[in-house]
Amino acid sequence: MSDQGKGSASTSASAPAPGSDTYKGWLFKWTNYLKGYQRRWFVLSNGLLSYYSRNVGGGSAPNHTRQPSACERRCVAQLLAHLVSTG
Repeated sequence: MSDQGKGSASTSASAPAPGSDTYKGWLFKWTNYLKGYQRRWFVLSNGLLSYYSRNVGGGSAPNHTRQPSACERRCVAQLLAHLVSTG
């Protein structure tokens, strides 16, 4: 089985502002380069999922951005919301 697409959650996330569809938080992403899970700051906003090597301010470019499927967006949003409520 491929390790691609695997991920796990850490315990730090920020709650979205009321009426906002932006979710942010730390998740672990599988990287083939380093052959293991690496902590990345993920942002789900306006239907786009981006990740950064570190929690950065507004001016930094993400490592990667893509438009996930509706199912993926719901899963990531639920995961990050869960981290906020339990963290």
